[in-house]
Amino acid sequence: MRAGQRAVEESLPAFHAMGKAEALNVSIGEYHHGWCNKNREAMYAFFASNLGNSEASSEEWWPSGFGNLSALFDASQLQVTSTGQVRTAPECKPNLIYHSFTRDIASGLVAELRAKRTAERSAQFFEDIRSAAAEVSGFRAPAAVEATGTSGATIKGEGRCTLPIEVSGKGSKPVVAIGSDKRAIPASLIDNLTQAGYTVVQPTLCGFIGKNASHGAFPKSYKGMAAVPDIARNLNRSVVGIHAADIVRVSKYAQQRFGRPVATIVTGELHVRARARRVFRCSLGL
Repeated sequence: MRAGQRAVEESLPAFHAMGKAEALNVSIGEYHHGWCNKNREAMYAFFASNLGNSEASSEEWWPSGFGNLSALFDASQLQVTSTGQVRTAPECKPNLIYHSFTRDIASGLVAELRAKRTAERSAQFFEDIRSAAAEVSGFRAPAAVEATGTSGATIKGEGRCTLPIEVSGKGSKPVVAIGSDKRAIPASLIDNLTQAGYTVVQPTLCGFIGKNASHGAFPKSYKGMAAVPDIARNLNRSVVGIHAADIVRVSKYAQQRFGRPVATIVTGELHVRARARRVFRCSLGL
């Protein structure tokens, strides 16, 4: 916002010089990611004032009454370079595009990463990954699991969250299956796993509404932080770290009740949580 204000201040002398100072209007709407009514109204007012649509008609208007610009220009007029592309036009040599710059940057980073993966440094490299991932995600080792029963339980999650757990099947080895609201674990997959002799442990993480919406977990909008803005910042924790810790808790529950989980299945944005959980379990020796 400050940078935008500075840009407006720097532009103002030019508007004065052209005798159009009144044409420079600014609207600042304090809001998190998204649109707010204040900025919407200012935008609509700008269009109505500067584009001559004073009647505020909802009907789209196109030059000459056609629905596209092909009525005004032919292909040769719309083609800026001789070939139609910056990459191949001889008049643009050296034909540098976005990928030309990122390729050099990426190649250096890849070479550095490859060097760190060598046998001499691999142990320290993976240790650095664990510590960096914990710091970035806000992960904290979860406390001991307290739960009862083998057909299901409710264990303590992060903060005031609770993690309801549903257990299906009576196989010899457990599989942890976690789906988000948008991309749930298919029921057919659960059936196939139980029929194959696995015990399926299905938790509902904080912020996701499971089959029983009254289980008392955090609001559904927790992940998106819509109803409770900036909650992760206020807790000084990332949503990834909170969910990773909860997945570790569920794995502990499964291990205590049924034996060490043989796999963790997740959907949607939960992939990064599960990957973080994998790193942390290694670092904790679980």
